[in-house]
Amino acid sequence: LSDDRRPTLHRVLPFKQYLINKCEIDNDDNEDFKQVKCFLGKRLDEKLELTDEHLIAAVLHPNNKHLHKSPHLKERVILLLK
Repeated sequence: LSDDRRPTLHRVLPFKQYLINKCEIDNDDNEDFKQVKCFLGKRLDEKLELTDEHLIAAVLHPNNKHLHKSPHLKERVILLLK
């Protein structure tokens, strides 16, 4: 998520949400894979903390401005931008 030539802060929120979505358990997953997905999903949520700067950068970027992938963060962003 880094690049020497351009800012990438706006990529953190969509990438985190993408990874969390990939950790959602499917009925077709075997039991071991379900446990791995559950563990990784929880760890991502705990360890990859979004800062105010991540949220503002994401919402100001034209591709992310509506937060379609993370509607639960919309209120927090609105409060930050006031």
